[in-house]
Amino acid sequence: MSRIEWTEELSVGHRELDEQHRLLLHHYNLLHESLLHDTPEVTGQTRKRVLAALLAYTLEHFDAEEHYLELLGYPELERHRREHHIFREKISAITRDVQEDRIVLSTSLMKIMRNWITEHLAGFDQEYSRFAAEARGRGRVGDAPVTPNG
Repeated sequence: MSRIEWTEELSVGHRELDEQHRLLLHHYNLLHESLLHDTPEVTGQTRKRVLAALLAYTLEHFDAEEHYLELLGYPELERHRREHHIFREKISAITRDVQEDRIVLSTSLMKIMRNWITEHLAGFDQEYSRFAAEARGRGRVGDAPVTPNG
C-alpha cells in the first residue's frame, strides 16, 4: 500500500475542485503515514482524529462537487451522487467502528479507501471533467466557485 500522489492526470480542470481533491489526498496520506510511523501508544488516537477529519472533508467535498455538477447540468449527476453515497456509507461505517474500537484501522481498510479514491478521481471525475470542458467551450460555465451557499 502506498501514498496517493497528485498528478495532473487527476485534475478536473476546475481550480477549487482540484484543490479539494489535493486536500482529500492529503488527509488520506496523513492516515497512511499514521499506519506506517506512529508508535502504538499514539497510533489509535492519531488514526481516529485523522479518519474523522477525512470523513468530514469528504462529506464537504462531495456536497461542493455535486453542487458544481448541478450548475453544470451534468447528465450523469444521479450516477455520480450514487457513487458518493456508496463511499459516504463505507467511510462513515469505518469511522464509526474505529471510533468505537470495534475495528482497528488496517492496511486492508486503507486499501479499500485508496482504491475507491483513485478509481473515483481517475474515472468518474474525469467523465464530468470532459463534459465541463465542452460546456466551458460553449460558454456555459466557467471556473465559478462551487461551495454551496458560499
